[in-house]
Amino acid sequence: MGQWSSGTSLKPILYIFAISHFCEKARWALDYLQIEHDVVHLAPALHSKLANKLGLKSSSLPILKLGEEVIQGSEKVIDWAEEQSDNSLKAVGDNRRAQEIEDRLGDGIGVHTRRMFYSEALIEHSATVRPIFMKDLPVIPKAFTWLMWPVIRRKMISRMDLGKEQGEQSVKIIDQELTWLESMLFESDGYLLGNTFSRVDLSAAALLARLASPPDHPSFKFMVRPPRVQKLTEDWYDRPALTWVRAVYSQHR
Repeated sequence: MGQWSSGTSLKPILYIFAISHFCEKARWALDYLQIEHDVVHLAPALHSKLANKLGLKSSSLPILKLGEEVIQGSEKVIDWAEEQSDNSLKAVGDNRRAQEIEDRLGDGIGVHTRRMFYSEALIEHSATVRPIFMKDLPVIPKAFTWLMWPVIRRKMISRMDLGKEQGEQSVKIIDQELTWLESMLFESDGYLLGNTFSRVDLSAAALLARLASPPDHPSFKFMVRPPRVQKLTEDWYDRPALTWVRAVYSQHR
């Protein structure tokens, strides 16, 4: 397996979708931990071919590749990056509690902000989604995405269980999760665990960026929100959790 160090000629390659908040989580961690890496944007559907080529059972992004070493998933990317860096994103205190929070953020806010967004955007306004997937793609994958978009769209709708009812259900779940997050912030000094920025803060901020609209996000300025999602972001703009997300981005991204 290839091992990374600051003195090696090997540079990690991070494969992402520009629109993905899980990919943003991994990308932010690598930047914060000062791990030099190249970012490669993949076309939907073609990303599955890469995963198969790398011997992965799942096609989910992000994927980090370094020589023969392949790491899949934002949490595992952060785990790897922490082993390489002199900096740290470890939460102070109970590691089990940190893992529980990160898991809940992914399963709750991560999954449901995605389903909420795509349940409207892909079904009713799919032309606004295609450009962000095409952003920074090479010519051939960009042409592939343009031509195959109807097929890609149908597969995404099926795989993510999208629909108006599902989107409304996800909004209710997100509301509950924001209330939970705000209760934690109310009892803290600005960070979710301890008094320093950690991976749980990074996770919460990255996964909520779609709702919080932080100006420091590398890709969201290119994203067009569909009407109901846009209204929701406006209605919730001043919620403490989302105000906190923008502050975290401003200070740490």
